[in-house]
Amino acid sequence: MTIEAFVPLKTLTLTKHRLMSVLSEPARLALVVAMAEDVVTRLSQHPDIDVVHVICGEGWDARAFLQPPIRLWRESALPVSGLNASLDAVAQDSEAEGQLFIHGDLPFLSHEDLSLICSNAREGGAILSPDRYRVGTNALLRWRQQSFPLLFGENSFASHREAVRALGVDWSEIISEGLGADIDTADDITLLQEGAASAERVAMLGACTQSWRLAWGGLSGSE
Repeated sequence: MTIEAFVPLKTLTLTKHRLMSVLSEPARLALVVAMAEDVVTRLSQHPDIDVVHVICGEGWDARAFLQPPIRLWRESALPVSGLNASLDAVAQDSEAEGQLFIHGDLPFLSHEDLSLICSNAREGGAILSPDRYRVGTNALLRWRQQSFPLLFGENSFASHREAVRALGVDWSEIISEGLGADIDTADDITLLQEGAASAERVAMLGACTQSWRLAWGGLSGSE
């Protein structure tokens, strides 16, 4: 059974505004790009994922997303607007049995995390993977025959749980550090800072985010 991944990347200058109190604009934008490139790389290198659909808003350098099995979509070219509608529009163009929707701000995402999702999903159920606060949904896998809506946004994990339960969809929850540790707030940035991250944790980072740490230090007010 085929699985394809879908990664939404909103307009670059509009991302991660809650990090502005601890990072300069160049550091913030560089981090957003580094994390996204790491997530897409992990997905594209995983043998269970056949195609990686990257849906880009404005400001992204398309050259980072032009190598197979990546397929680039421009958000502005889609006939819809909004995160969920854009994801659904691209997913409708896919013939894959399994559709993995995953965010691009997961710097600790590992090959093993993706294997865990894919192996569990192959038992036939949907997969929901929350952030570490169990508020947002960082990854969601549904099969073609499972017609439940995408509800990414505020309190999306609770919304997705209610939707699958209401529709009687078989599902399971997967929790891991790589899937749960998104970087969204000033508190989250401490996961990347010098001295706060253990050597073992740093080793989990993707190559681009590793380079970001070397260039910016992950320190408050990086210039």
